[in-house]
Amino acid sequence: MLAKKKGLVISFDTNIRPALWKNLEDAAKVLMPFIEQADILFTDLNDTKVLLGETNVDNALREYLLKGIGVVVLSWVQKGP
Repeated sequence: MLAKKKGLVISFDTNIRPALWKNLEDAAKVLMPFIEQADILFTDLNDTKVLLGETNVDNALREYLLKGIGVVVLSWVQKGP
């Protein structure tokens, strides 16, 4: 990726729109190579379930960081008190 070679910081927002994909497995296959190049990732728990099959916040953050992403902004809505 040219931006990486130039030393630029890359951010990526997953923003998966299920209606735009034939199936969510395709979305994960297409998006993961971009995500793995990101320095900063913006995502949410619904997209993370599609991408990693993970719904636990701690596990998801760990998996993203292990992929080399420096900063992960993970949003979610917590239900209950």
